[in-house]
Amino acid sequence: MKMMLSLLPLILIQASTVWAEAQTTKSCGLIETLSLKERIVECSNRVTASRKGGFKLIARTQAGREVWLEIDTGLLWADMHEKPLKFAEAAKDCGTAEEEKLFGLSFRLPTRDEFKHATQNDLAKSLPNARNAFWSSSLAFSSSTPALPAAYYTFKGYLTGDSQMGFARQHERLSIRCVAGPVAL
Repeated sequence: MKMMLSLLPLILIQASTVWAEAQTTKSCGLIETLSLKERIVECSNRVTASRKGGFKLIARTQAGREVWLEIDTGLLWADMHEKPLKFAEAAKDCGTAEEEKLFGLSFRLPTRDEFKHATQNDLAKSLPNARNAFWSSSLAFSSSTPALPAAYYTFKGYLTGDSQMGFARQHERLSIRCVAGPVAL
């Protein structure tokens, strides 16, 4: 009994540390008056895995949506949208009001080249929800025949190497991951 009582302070300290960590990792980088550099510092102080590959966490909302900075390009990569959309819907729907308000930037579909470059920075392993097929804004080929609609390049996070880039017809439904920038730190 005496030994259990002597361990009680350690157990309480550990429990309070775990609770504090859980509280501080819920969100970060949401103070609109902070610069991008200050948001990165705040997230790195509050979130254990705030840097992965060539990316740094800039914000995590209360809902758990994240925005990451690709370090060498300055692009902001938003979390995956909740539902897959056709290309036209995806192009219009890119970036949520929350992200645009938070950063004061317009979000858009990334290009094929931006996806290719992000792949070199370990996009699929670094960003959350990256193991899906995503629209890019780059046209793969067009057609004047309605039976053969235009196709756009896609990024498939569940594959590796050159096979990550593919294409899909504009009427198919794919996931969306939007970018903004580049931004200067």
